[in-house]
Amino acid sequence: MSKLKQIIREEIQKVLSKTPTIELNTSFLQSQDDFERGGDTGYTVWKPEFKNGLKANQQNFKSSGKSAIPVQRISFLMSDTMSDRGEDIPYINVKFKKPLNEVFIDLDDYDPEEFGVEDFDKFDETVESKQNPTLQDVSELIDLKNKDLSFYGCYVLDIKPNEIIKISKIK
Repeated sequence: MSKLKQIIREEIQKVLSKTPTIELNTSFLQSQDDFERGGDTGYTVWKPEFKNGLKANQQNFKSSGKSAIPVQRISFLMSDTMSDRGEDIPYINVKFKKPLNEVFIDLDDYDPEEFGVEDFDKFDETVESKQNPTLQDVSELIDLKNKDLSFYGCYVLDIKPNEIIKISKIK
């Protein structure tokens, strides 16, 4: 039976290695003291165990009422909403790589312009025809090569340890 499991794992790895991926970011507050300053109940405070991977239910963010990890291509900015100067709040940024079919479009909060879409009608039609649309579903309609596009309005359900590229303290 273990030989069969090994063969199945190898086949899964082959399929996954052929699936297109994208580099994304998600962010965490460095301190619970900054939670109120952030002004967003979707923020989560960093915990050291997150470096070993993260599941959506460990986050405060929700998409359509379900736990999710908000992501985008560029680093999130966390600003102090209590300050007149709009200073940045210290945060932890996690850069990771994920297959396109595991990056979901947040139906509550997406903007086709953030994806480099030219055919907005086709994009909306594709997204609205799926229960849980992914970047894979719209990959032929978006500009995956343009590093300046944020891809704001996406989420993932988990980040595995082997997907993490870099964890950085900002500020």
